[in-house]
Amino acid sequence: MLTRAKNEPIKDGTGTSQRSIYREIEKMYAPVKSVIQLPKGAGDWEWTIARLDKMIQILCRDSKNFRFVIRSALKHSNGNVLEMISYLDEVIPGNALHPDNKRKTWAIYITFKDLPQWMLQLEDCWMCVAVIRTGMASKVDGNVSSCMRCLFEHFINECKMLSLIHISE
Repeated sequence: MLTRAKNEPIKDGTGTSQRSIYREIEKMYAPVKSVIQLPKGAGDWEWTIARLDKMIQILCRDSKNFRFVIRSALKHSNGNVLEMISYLDEVIPGNALHPDNKRKTWAIYITFKDLPQWMLQLEDCWMCVAVIRTGMASKVDGNVSSCMRCLFEHFINECKMLSLIHISE
């Protein structure tokens, strides 16, 4: 687990430490990270999620193909508004033959209904915007449905920012 990484060299001969790799990855994701509050029993709990507006900006900036598809979808959508659709999946990472139920995790994916049908069928065209361990979600008042409500309330507020994004040539 990278969060428990030590400054030990990785056994690939490069001498790079696990901690330096973790810091590099953390730095790459910093622009898209956001924190929301979840109601948890007697207090609040912070949940780190992806900022949808920043993800789309970065993807449009760095990928001319993604930018083209989004611009095309906007042209053909109802009033230049893309309809967001979500997918929620509970997964157990690790060995499928010996699942460790303590590692059960909810993964939340987002895409847009207005994208071409062939893209909606591709796993890679769904952006993973949040994950939460099942054990943590069960401690939140309202369980995973409350987590989803908080996530989508956050996205609704973010959509005000999304409407300001200009997708250039």
